[in-house]
Amino acid sequence: MHRFWEFALARRLTISTTLVALGLTGAGLAQSKSVELAVGDLDRDGFEDVLVADRGLTRNGGCGEVHAIDGRSGKRLWLSTGVAESRRVGLAVAVLAKGSGAPWVAIGVEDLERGELVIDVLRGASGERICSHRLRKPMRDGVETRCSFAALDDLDGDGIPELAVGRPGYWRGTRDRGAVSIVSLRDGCEIERLEGGAHDEFLGADVASGEFDEHPGRELVARVEVGHAATLVWLSVPGLRELSRLAPARDGECTVTAIAKFGDSDGDGIDEVLVGLRSPRSGATQPHGEVRLYSPRAPLAMRSLAVDGVHETEGPKVAALFAGRGAPELVAVGTPWEDWSAGFWRLFDDDGRAVASHREEGLNDYYAVEVAGARAPRGETARLAVLAQKVGSRDARHALHVVVQCWGGERWGSLLWIYELEPEPPSPPPDGEPSK
Repeated sequence: MHRFWEFALARRLTISTTLVALGLTGAGLAQSKSVELAVGDLDRDGFEDVLVADRGLTRNGGCGEVHAIDGRSGKRLWLSTGVAESRRVGLAVAVLAKGSGAPWVAIGVEDLERGELVIDVLRGASGERICSHRLRKPMRDGVETRCSFAALDDLDGDGIPELAVGRPGYWRGTRDRGAVSIVSLRDGCEIERLEGGAHDEFLGADVASGEFDEHPGRELVARVEVGHAATLVWLSVPGLRELSRLAPARDGECTVTAIAKFGDSDGDGIDEVLVGLRSPRSGATQPHGEVRLYSPRAPLAMRSLAVDGVHETEGPKVAALFAGRGAPELVAVGTPWEDWSAGFWRLFDDDGRAVASHREEGLNDYYAVEVAGARAPRGETARLAVLAQKVGSRDARHALHVVVQCWGGERWGSLLWIYELEPEPPSPPPDGEPSK
């Protein structure tokens, strides 16, 4: 097993790079993640493309946008938008591999009129909508405003991969439960559903797929919100049932805020899970978080890393770069600074050393950072870091930035491209009123 992260980060990292930092938010964003990232070779040109779903976008009547960005050039492949007062897109996004066929993309949509969750299925290369599937309304009132996606294998033999849908707002009877559903994308049927078991247990706040047991095929790991804390649960697929779980955090302990598949670092044939955790503010000189590596076979963290400066309500976002069985990993960590004054990302190597860091501050009021890892083009050994930042100001306007940078190989630290969506210009004042 590699030596990894056996230290605490005692001071702020100051390594500078040419990478432009990114960020996101507005008031209340800590409770509602606004930007979602996914990667996959949508046009089958050998370069991983990037999907950015922004459900909180103020453009287009506030109904969200999903951008597909070409991994070779950084140009937009296609754009999917919502409809004012009808459909809000970008709740979640996932790339679905179809064997030798062109990938599909699944997008989570709020039906604002009927209060239901809809899954739009699009062609990856063109963004053309193939079909839409409506999930049964989970609540007596209101709209299901949160969900998470994870791509699975083809479980029913129809040639189309199934989709795992985390639904933390699922309600049945008189209890908040949350649920994880396995949905067929051919006809929209819910093949299986597992509901949370405890009162006020919100299962499915995040889901990720990986090989988490000794059987072939992908299983699931899900984040479960319990009161003001959160923990992890591993689920079998098919036959949706709980395999194992971490004990929920007690008062004064760290709580899970983000999960990502890491890969098999110890060679036991089972993928580990990279976890971002937020520690409580009480008793600490400043809020901080942790990044830990967990295996479904053990309740204790295999490795851990302390991260300083984390906002008290927003834990670090995490991603593994160039994840692969037995391959060394780079780990990206993104977070807003403790007072929302800056966006901050860091990159760690397999020995826990910081190889890059960037902090951007003083330009806007709020920041947060999403991170993802993409495979380099065929024949290259580099890892690619994908960072998305939405920079918001108090007038609710913001800019969305996506940056791809190369780490490893001969192009270490080189900036590949930047995709930037500028803030929407302010509306002109009505006739007779002076501009401010």
